[in-house]
Amino acid sequence: IVYLQQGAVVSNNSATNGAGIYLCGTLKLYDASITSNTAELGGGVLIDGGKLFATHSLSSIAGNTATINGGGVYMGQLNATADGEVELSGGATIDANTANENGGGLYAMNGKITLRDGNISNNVSHGQGGGVYATGNNLSFEIYDDIERKGLENAGSTIANNSAVVGGGIYVGKVLYMYGGKVFGNTATTSEGKGGAIFISSGAIARIFGGEISGNGANYTEGDNVVSNEDVGGIYAQGAKKLNTVTGIEEAVESNSLYI
Repeated sequence: IVYLQQGAVVSNNSATNGAGIYLCGTLKLYDASITSNTAELGGGVLIDGGKLFATHSLSSIAGNTATINGGGVYMGQLNATADGEVELSGGATIDANTANENGGGLYAMNGKITLRDGNISNNVSHGQGGGVYATGNNLSFEIYDDIERKGLENAGSTIANNSAVVGGGIYVGKVLYMYGGKVFGNTATTSEGKGGAIFISSGAIARIFGGEISGNGANYTEGDNVVSNEDVGGIYAQGAKKLNTVTGIEEAVESNSLYI
């Protein structure tokens, strides 16, 4: 286990993969940052069968760049056979990272992603999944609010103000469970853009049990006609295998719409 804490910074590195950190074991961030690194895959961190746990509001993976996928974090099996894991809690952030292709904040091909009072914001993808690109046969993505910090200022998981061509906030290629948190201010940016908040690909599963999806947008056009932002700005489900909510779409999705 590697601990980065008490103001430690990993910055201004470059590599083919995982410029800030190439992770095969376990990394715990507490009041530490991984910033301004550049790689083809995983500008900040590349997780190859490893586990990343970031907690505390001063823990961040920010301002990193991937020339291909995973501006902030890339999680996949390059050499390892084990699945990886990412958990953000206590206000930790993946912020203002960029990917030239997919997954501006986080690109995941396997393993488990958990937001428990974690924030993924202001990331940019020039392809799919501005905040998160999540796909692969052994992948699950879960969003919660942290009951221990409930009621505190800025508490709660957020996926906010991210942008991509498709899936401004989240691109779901496998499974998404949303129990709480907020998805807001995300944008699908071009005339091909769909799913300002969440794009759910064909055959994927999304289950929304709580939380809020609001104020997202898309710029999709058909021919010379601009399609209403209300049609494609919220959740766009491309023949999804299953999409359901317990609280009801009308309660979970505000100022957006569901398009299937």
